[in-house]
Amino acid sequence: LAAGAVGPALFPLAVGLLMSLYAVIPMLLSVSLPALEDHVHAFGWVRAFGTLGFGAAMFVFPAALAQIPAERRGRAHGVFTAHSIPVAMARHCRYEAQLAETARLVGARAGIHDHHLVYQSRSGPAQVPWLEPDVCDQLRLLRGRGVEDVVLSPIGFLSDHVEVLYDLDVEARDVADGIGLNVVRAPTVGTHPAFVAMIRELI
Repeated sequence: LAAGAVGPALFPLAVGLLMSLYAVIPMLLSVSLPALEDHVHAFGWVRAFGTLGFGAAMFVFPAALAQIPAERRGRAHGVFTAHSIPVAMARHCRYEAQLAETARLVGARAGIHDHHLVYQSRSGPAQVPWLEPDVCDQLRLLRGRGVEDVVLSPIGFLSDHVEVLYDLDVEARDVADGIGLNVVRAPTVGTHPAFVAMIRELI
């Protein structure tokens, strides 16, 4: 359940409801549901997103990077996206810090020198501040600075669901096409074996 799906006013209530269900359902079904702890530094998470070598096509970020012509690849920028949340919520958690660290680790493992953490899927009243910059604004900014190629990676999402598909493959793509910016979209980790193995290890 994303913040954008319920709006900032109802999001805390929705989270509380989900946590209550998480506690009650296992008791009703006599099963246990283990919770995954912080996995920002887990090798499987970073490996699934960005490892050079060992068959680069198997890893989502380098495979996207490889689609950029070799002579321009070293100048490409990585743009990592995550779901925006209200700034008031972000003040009370490690959301930004964890995303920034993940982007740094993946960028380093993939061998990309310039990377940026941006946000998508903002919703709610305009007067309520949410985390920025917006992905489309960042693409315009980079093009204005002379950047030609970007790898767009939804690092804050596990699957290519409709929100990722629309925000990145429709809206961001339209912006990129309009400003002459070559954007290669990396997929989410999905069921990548390294990610699945990481979940097993954390459980």
